[in-house]
Amino acid sequence: MKINWFKGVLAFLTSLLLGLLCFNIAKETDGRNWIIFAMTALSLCLGLVAAIAIESTTGNNLANMKVNAWLLTILLFVVNLVFSFFEYNIIVYIVVVGLLLLANIGCTYAFFNRKQ
Repeated sequence: MKINWFKGVLAFLTSLLLGLLCFNIAKETDGRNWIIFAMTALSLCLGLVAAIAIESTTGNNLANMKVNAWLLTILLFVVNLVFSFFEYNIIVYIVVVGLLLLANIGCTYAFFNRKQ
């Protein structure tokens, strides 16, 4: 397995732009718009790199890993978008996004290291 760096940079830039979208939607009270931007950019970057940039060098089937990464990335984006529209406790937001991000990382890691 290897990472296509062009697609990795593209995934990073896409996550920054989607983070900027959530930043503009979120209210500015208590600096929550900056927290939304950072969490959205981080979580989507990790998910999109797994979904877009990882390629197989040995011919292994990466379909399960990529589908899982796309589904969890879309779920993370929807959660970040929903939290952008409402006022909430910041700790609850960080915990929810963190748990989804850990699930994304764990599932991707499991698929990545799976033996066929």
